Amino acid sequence: MAIVYAQATYLERKDQTLEGLRRIHDHVDRCVVISSEPVEDWSELKQFPKVEYFQEPWTDNFPVYRNKYLEKLSPNDWAIVADPDEWFSDSFCQDLRGVIEQAEKQGIGLLLINSHDFFEQEDGKVEERISNFFKNLCFKYAPEVHYEGVGETKNVHETLLFPPGTKQATLPRKYYYEHHKTWLEEKERAFRNVFISGGGNNAGTINPRWLPLQSITDRLGLKSWSEVRAYLRRGNIDKELLQWIIECKDQCGWDWQNEMQDSFRFYKRLHPTELEGFEIDLNLKPMYGSPPEVMHYVEQCYLEILGRHADTGGKAGYTNAILTGKIKREDLPSILKSSDEYKQKFGVAEPEGERVSVAVPVNVDVRVGEDSFVRALMKSRTYWEKIRPKLELADKWNRLLNVARKVETCGKGVDESPLESFVPFAETFAHHCPPDKYHTILDIGAGCGSQTKVLSDKGFKVVGITFGEDNIQYAKEKYGIDLLEMDMHNLQFPDNFFDGAFLIQTFEHAFSPWLFIIELRRILRDGGRVFIDVPDPDDGEMLKTIWHPSVLYPNQIKALFWKAGFKEVVDLSQKHRLAFLFEKIPDNQFEMWGYIKHIMGKA
Repeated sequence: MAIVYAQATYLERKDQTLEGLRRIHDHVDRCVVISSEPVEDWSELKQFPKVEYFQEPWTDNFPVYRNKYLEKLSPNDWAIVADPDEWFSDSFCQDLRGVIEQAEKQGIGLLLINSHDFFEQEDGKVEERISNFFKNLCFKYAPEVHYEGVGETKNVHETLLFPPGTKQATLPRKYYYEHHKTWLEEKERAFRNVFISGGGNNAGTINPRWLPLQSITDRLGLKSWSEVRAYLRRGNIDKELLQWIIECKDQCGWDWQNEMQDSFRFYKRLHPTELEGFEIDLNLKPMYGSPPEVMHYVEQCYLEILGRHADTGGKAGYTNAILTGKIKREDLPSILKSSDEYKQKFGVAEPEGERVSVAVPVNVDVRVGEDSFVRALMKSRTYWEKIRPKLELADKWNRLLNVARKVETCGKGVDESPLESFVPFAETFAHHCPPDKYHTILDIGAGCGSQTKVLSDKGFKVVGITFGEDNIQYAKEKYGIDLLEMDMHNLQFPDNFFDGAFLIQTFEHAFSPWLFIIELRRILRDGGRVFIDVPDPDDGEMLKTIWHPSVLYPNQIKALFWKAGFKEVVDLSQKHRLAFLFEKIPDNQFEMWGYIKHIMGKA
C-alpha cells in the first residue's frame, strides 16, 4: 500500500500546483501530476523528487481527465486528490499516515474532509469561511473507482464512484483543505461551464442558449475552452458573440442561468467599454416557491446538512416533493438529518426524553406503521401534556380555514373579478410604492390572479397567495401566473424577503389580525410598505358575512399596526371603504419589539 497525491492541472495554475505539492510532498510516497503541456514547461517540479509527471491531451472533459491520474494508481493505494486551488492543512499532512492507518483498521474506504474557503472578492478583500462542505479527496483506490460525468453532457461536473459497500467516514474538522479562488476566477469558470456543458449540472440542451453559443464559436474557429478563454481575454470580440453575452444579463433562476449571468459579469469586468450601458437588474431573482428557487433551497440543505452537493436524483426528487406538496420545505432539514448518510457521517446522539415500550411492526413505506406510532405516542405523558393540546388547537384552526377553503363546495369555484376593477388600486399602490424602490411584492388574497396580473403589468415582481385549486388553475391558464396556496397567518417566506404587501378586501378575513400583522412584519424588509383596502364597518351587509370575522374601525386597524411596529404613511379611506398605507419601522426604533421578540421566540 502506498499513499499517492494526485492532481490534474494546467500551466496557468503552476504556482498553485507548486504550493499544494510543497505542503504534502514529504508526507506521501508518490506524487502524480497530469497536465497537457510538455514537461519542459514544468521544470520547477524537479525540486520535488517524488513527483511523476504525465503529459495528457486536454479534451474539455473533466471526468476523463481525472480518470487519467487514477490510472497511475495500484489497487489498495490510498489516493489524496486535489485541484490546483485546493491545499491541505498542515494538521492533515502531519497526521496523514496515522489517519489512513486508523481507516484501514476500521475498514473505511473513503474519508471526507472539510473545506475552508478563501475567496478574494471583487474589491480585493479576502474572505475566509469555514464551510459545512466535506469533499471526497481521500480514498482507497480499487479498479472499480472512477469519475463519471453527470447531467446531459457529462463533461464538467462528475461523481466519484466506489465499489458497493464502501464504508465512509467524516474526518474531524481539525483536518481540512483550503479552497482558494478569486471573484474573477469564479466568473470565468462560470463562462467555462456554460461553454463546455451548458452550465449548471451539465445542463446541455436544457439551456436553450447553449447550442447558439456553440454555433457562434464554431464559426469563429474556437474549438476548445482554452481558445475561447484566450479570445475573450483579448476583447473586441465578434458582434454576435457580444450580443449573446449581453442577453446573459437577463438570465436568472436555474443554476445554469445564474452561470450565464456570471458570464456577463466576467466579460464586463474584463472589457467594461464594450458593455457600457448594459447592467444586470439587481432585482432579478427567482420567485419564492418557483421550481428553480425550490431546487436551490434543496441544494443548500444538502450542503448545510449532509456537507455535499445534492446528487441529481435527490435534488430532483425532493424538489418535486416540495412543489407537489408531498413534503413541506421546512421539513427537509429534519428528513436529511434522519438519513443513514447523516448518521454515518456525523453520528446521532440518542434523543432526550421519555422512553415508551411498544411492539412495532415494520412498514416498508414509512418505516414504522402509523397505528403503532400513534399507540406509542398515546402511552407517553409528553403526548397528553404537550402534543395533544397543540394538535387540538391546530385542528380548530384548520376548521376555521375551511371558510377560506370554500369547504361547502369542496374548494371549488373561482373568485373572479374583472382586471379593470383592480387598476385604480394598483395605480394608487404604485404611486406610493414605486416599483423601482418596492419591487418584490406579496399579493395576499390573490383570488384567481387578476390583481396579481395587474400588479405585474405595473412593473412589480409579485408573489400571489390564495386558497382554492380552481383559483390556482385559473390563474395559470388565464394569466400564466403560478399562485401559491397559503394561510396568511403563517406565511412560508424568509424574514425580510418582500419590499411590500398588497391586500384588497382581504384583511377582514383574518381570524387573528394581530398575529397576521406580526407575520407581515417578519417577511417585510425595514421600510417595507403594506397597502390594505377593507370594508366599511358600518356597512350592515358586511357585518352579516360569516367570512368577515375582522371588520374593524379605522382606529382599531391603526392601533394593531402600531402595536406590531408599523407607522401610518397615509389614510386613503373613502366613503363605504377604508384604505391605508403602513410602513415597517426598524426593530431598534420600535418600543414594543423586545416584547414581541420574546413572545414569538426570537430572543
